[in-house]
Parts: sequence; C-alpha cells; structure tokens
Amino acid sequence: MTARSPDSLLTALGAGALAGASVGFFEWIAALISNGATVGVPQISALAWEIPALGSLGVAVGAGLNVLARASGGLGPWFARIMFAAALTLVPAITLGWMGAPVGAVGVAGAYRLWRRPDPRGLTILILWALLFIALHPLFGGATLRLVYTIPQQMTIIIITMAAGGALAWLAVGGARPASLALVFGAVTLTLALTWVSSIFLVRLWGFSTMEYVQMVVMAVMVALMRHPALRLIETLARRGIRGVQWVILVVPALIIALGPFAGNGYALTRGFLVDHAPHGALLMRVAADAVDRDGDGYSPLFGFGDCDDGDPALNPGAVDVPGDGIDQNCFAGGLTSVAHPYFNLSPWPTPPASGGKPRRVAIMVIIDTLRADAVDYAAGGASRTPVLSEIASRGIRYQNARAQSNNTGESTPYFFQLGYRALPVYDSRLGVVPLLNRAGVCTAGLLQASVKEWWGTLGLEEVLFDFNHVERPESGIRSFPLAEMGRRAGALLDQCPPEQDAFLMVHYESLHDTFAHLASAAPLEGGRRMDSAAQLLALARPARLAETMRAHYLRTVGAIDQSLRPLWERAREIDKDAEVMFIVTSDHGEEFFEHGGFFHMGSLHEEVLRIPLLVYGGGARPGIADENVGAYHVPATLLGFFGFSGPMIEPLDLRGGRARNAGIFAHYSWKYLMDRRSFMVMEGSLKLVYQQAENIKRLYDLATDPQERRDLSGDPRYAARLHGLEEQLDRIIYYINYGDMAMKRKTRHPPAAIP
Repeated sequence: MTARSPDSLLTALGAGALAGASVGFFEWIAALISNGATVGVPQISALAWEIPALGSLGVAVGAGLNVLARASGGLGPWFARIMFAAALTLVPAITLGWMGAPVGAVGVAGAYRLWRRPDPRGLTILILWALLFIALHPLFGGATLRLVYTIPQQMTIIIITMAAGGALAWLAVGGARPASLALVFGAVTLTLALTWVSSIFLVRLWGFSTMEYVQMVVMAVMVALMRHPALRLIETLARRGIRGVQWVILVVPALIIALGPFAGNGYALTRGFLVDHAPHGALLMRVAADAVDRDGDGYSPLFGFGDCDDGDPALNPGAVDVPGDGIDQNCFAGGLTSVAHPYFNLSPWPTPPASGGKPRRVAIMVIIDTLRADAVDYAAGGASRTPVLSEIASRGIRYQNARAQSNNTGESTPYFFQLGYRALPVYDSRLGVVPLLNRAGVCTAGLLQASVKEWWGTLGLEEVLFDFNHVERPESGIRSFPLAEMGRRAGALLDQCPPEQDAFLMVHYESLHDTFAHLASAAPLEGGRRMDSAAQLLALARPARLAETMRAHYLRTVGAIDQSLRPLWERAREIDKDAEVMFIVTSDHGEEFFEHGGFFHMGSLHEEVLRIPLLVYGGGARPGIADENVGAYHVPATLLGFFGFSGPMIEPLDLRGGRARNAGIFAHYSWKYLMDRRSFMVMEGSLKLVYQQAENIKRLYDLATDPQERRDLSGDPRYAARLHGLEEQLDRIIYYINYGDMAMKRKTRHPPAAIP
C-alpha cells in the first residue's frame, strides 16, 4: 500500500481530473467519427478545450465524492438504516408521485444486503444514488413518459433507471477497492457508450434549459464511472514507485486550459465545432463564460461569446437595439439605424369585408405537423407515394421555396393564425385570423388530431389561435385521434356550419411529430421487427442507419396521412361546385434525419427543418410551380383576402403569378424556455444567414451552389458586402421579434421605439 491511500483528497482530485480528461477525449473522438469530420485547426483547438474542461469537472466530482465519503464516516448503523429507509421511500415518492410506492418497494427488496450491513461507504452510495435519481426527475416528472409509454413500460423504465443508478453509485464510490479487470472494462465500455450516445443524441435535442440539467448529470455519471479505472491506474503507478502522478494530472490540464484554446484561429472555429458536435464541451464553455459575466446580463466576452461591454448590462447580444440612438445595444451589425421595412411598417389593421352579394366561400387549411418539403412525392397518378397531395398540387399552385418561421410548433404555428408577424410572439386577438373571421360572420371550425390544448393554454394563446365556433380535439388522456378517423371527423365538423354560411376549417395532423419516439409504438419495421426503446438506443451506434430507418417510418406515415386526406379533399371538390373554395396544405416545420449531425427538428435552422410544403388550390390560383421565396406568415393575409378583407397588409400571395409581395424570409427559435437566447435566420435570394446569438456564431450559405449547407461563406471576402447587408436586415428583424417579446421588454432599460 502506498503512503497515500487511494481515498486521500489528492488522489481523489487526481483521479477525478484523469477521469474527466478521458471523457473529454472520448467525446472528441466520437464527434470526429459520428460526423465524419477531419482533423484541422478547429478540431485540435476543440480538443485543447475538451480535455481540461472535462478534467476540471472531474476534479469537482472527485472532491465531492471524497468529502461525501468522509462526512459519512462518523455515522452509526442505525442512522444509516434510517437514511436508507427514508431514501428508498421518499425519493421515489417525491420524484414519481403516486408511482413512488411500488418502485420504492422494489428498491427495498433489491438493496436488502445494504440494509443488513450499513456502513459509511454504503451510506455514501445510497446518498449518491438518491441524488442521481432526483437529478433525473425532469425525465420522469414531465409528459414524455406518459405520452409515449404505457404504465407498465413506465414502471419498467423507472425501475431499470433506479437499478442502474445504484450500480453507477457503487462503481463511483464503492468500486475503488476491487482489483477486477471486469470492473475496469465495464466502466470504460459504459462510458464510451454514454459518450457516443450523448454526442449524437444531445447535440440538438430540443435545446431547452432542462436538457442542460440532464447533461450535467450525464457528465457527472461518466466521470464517476471513469474514476474507478483512474484510481486503479494511480494505485498501480504508486505501487511501482511512480509518486506524485496526481500533481502531474492536476497541473498539466491547468496549463492546457490556460493556453490551449488560444491555438489556431481563436474561439469562433472552436465554438462552431463544439456546438455542432460536442454537447458537453460546448455546455462547459458556456458555463465557464457565464461564470465570469461581470454585469450579470447572461452574456460574457470570454471565449468570444459576444458581450461588447461586460460592464453595462444594457449592452449584450440579447438586448433590444434601440434604432437611431447611435448605440449598438445588441452588439450586432454595428447598431440599428432604422426600422424601415416594406412589411413591418404597414398598418396591420384590416378592413372587414362588405356583406352580401357574393357566393359562399369555404376555406380549408390543413397543417401537417413536421412535414418537410421533400417528403411530398409530386409524381403523377399512381406512381406517387402521396397521390392526394400530388393531385392538389397539380390542380393548384405549389410554392417550392416556402419556409416556416421557426423549427418548432410552439413558435411557428402562431404565424398561420395572426395577421402580420411584427407583434409575434405577443398575440393580439384583434389581429387573429379566427377572431377576425368570427366577427365577420364566418363559421369557423378546428380539428386537432392531438390534444395540444395544454401547450397553447400555458402560453395564453387559446383564444387567439383556436377560438373556433366548433372545435374537436381528443379528451384528456388520449394521445391522438387515429389517422383513419381524421377525414370523417373533418367532414362532420364542417357539417356543423350552416350550408349557406361562409366557413373556415382548420385541420391539424400530429402523427409525424417525434418520429424517434413514435418508433416505440410503430407498426413492425423491416423483417417484421419492432424497434423498442432499447433498440433505439443501440441503433445510435450506427446513426446513418438509424436515420434511414426513421426516414422509412416517417415516409410511411406521410403516406398514411395522405390517404386520410382523401375524404376531405373530395368533399372540398364537391363544395367547389356550388361555392368558392380555397384548399391550403402546409406544415409548421420539417424534420432532421442526421443531415447535420442530429435528430428531431429542434436546435438548428437548416433547410431540412425550415423548408415546408405550401400548396394552394382555388381562390383564383393558377396551376403551376412558384419559385419565389415565401413564408408561413403570408398565409393569414391570403386567407383573409379570400374572405374579402382589405388593408395595407392584406397583400396575399399572388395566386395567379406565383409571386409573394414583400417576401422577406426569416426564421428564429428560442434556445431556452425563457426565450432569452435565440438563433435567427434571414434570406435574400439564395443567400441565407444564420446567427446563433447564444454562441455568437454567424454562418452564411449560398443555397444555389450549396443546397446541403456544407460551406460557410461568412469568412469569404467575396461575400463581405452582401453579408453586411444581410446582417442589417437581420438586425431589423431581431428588433421586431424582440419588440413583441414581453420578456425582452421587461429586461431592456430602454423603451422600444414607436412603430407606425
């Protein structure tokens, strides 16, 4: 035995640093392999950050475990038993609610030996287990499990999680002594698996603040796992006479963290690689930057995160840039000089239609949640995978360059239901499409396949978006209506409107949403197999293959939605014989299948999540294909114009020529629930600028020559002038979006400028 026990504080710190550095190296390797990246300056600079950053986290974990073990040393066995009983009873009850009792009973049975032989190490394991389980509460306390899994499946997942948490706690605290190669191999293997999964699964998974919370737990677990092999290595070296290795392990990463990130082209390339491919390193860089935020505004100049004055909380990338005051409040594009815009400055107030003397009008708008543009097959006749959508497109106008205004339902759907986008996301029922139609005497009806009332009620949007005269949605506890019922339900809902009255019907499909989760309950896949939850995680070992499987399931669901649309489409054609009909099919956003290193549709503004189908039949539409860039925000004006509303902003899509007037194209999404860090996009022609505000990253793409968005042109001097012009446009759009955000108005010290 060495002079210093493996449980000494110095050894604990050294082992933690070595464990964290190993995790950082594993993540770097996973980022390179999973995304096919080549080793260059950004990658080397990122590695110089990953190793010391995760190593520093390892130091904290090692110190915490050491202190926890020492603090429990003076406690007696009866106190340990009391703590044991309390943890296994209260922790599941607090975390899981009514499900806690049976889960706690299973935990008691599984930990009988620890109950019989309580000791400080066992108590430490128990406390660490409880902390891990409570830390994972967001996964169990939200709606995710209830929406995707049955109660027996939920119980199974939770029990397995409890058991796995106990095993991790034992490895982290109790597994330091046994000289078993199997334990070392198991810890390294499990860490590699977690690193690989998180490097893919957490890159852009929703991106909400709760995911940061889970990420920290995952990182701590991985470091705790690697702590056992690190302790074994230090112990082996010490037995061979190599002393002081702990100091080397602690000092070298400290030097790297001080000098490494300055390599190469600075922080911009490093941040870009970390944000795109290495979620843990990116999060720690963000945490490190926030830790030295002197003015407390949530932004820091450290690592180039964009705060142009860390001594003034009113100057930061998330501030509202007051136009014309000579100050660049949001540290972007050199200061906003004007908010003049051909669409923003139009008066939004419409004039109601004149009553009487016109034939009946019926508009039907179908929103297929998560339908990306390239998922629709426009082949003619029976050769099409989506024959109904193909027929609608052939009889109407197809806008093949339509884009959503966000990559998620909560922020994109309102653009279909409110005239103008300058006030969003502050919603005004005086400008809402449904309230306007109701006041004009139009019978309004809405069919929602999923029970999404809770989403909109939480945001206060229920009256603005879905204040229909007649509405049908699933009752609480029902996930969604079957696709086979949607056509019949839509027709029955439309029948509730008097046959002589103008009518508007909105149908919202939800079946494509959360494709990855839906695989758990999907129809059998290739070869008659089902993909259960375990297979989903294992499939991440081959993300490209998983993407193919997901896409195949996704396209089958698109075909099923297309089939369910036929009764409604045929009904519209019947009505068209006696009334004026407009039939619109579109989507709120697309879906990603690992095109840019991630799954789902949150976290990026790439084309696969923004390009949506937009098909318009009737209303004077001339059949054909339109190449003009259009946005979802054009739809409300088009609908209101169809029903006879007029006004400066009622300049709908030109259904005859296929052009959109004032077609400025933009998109945005919120990085957190509080919507205080965002990403923005603006387009002009084929040029597309994406600005990731939280990380101060700008990327410029030319979709004409690079439709896959692989080449960032922001540093190309040939595009400098056009980039600056796009930045000025985007600065105005950011102003208007922030102007409508009540949270932003509360944060800014300056009142927003008056808007005509």
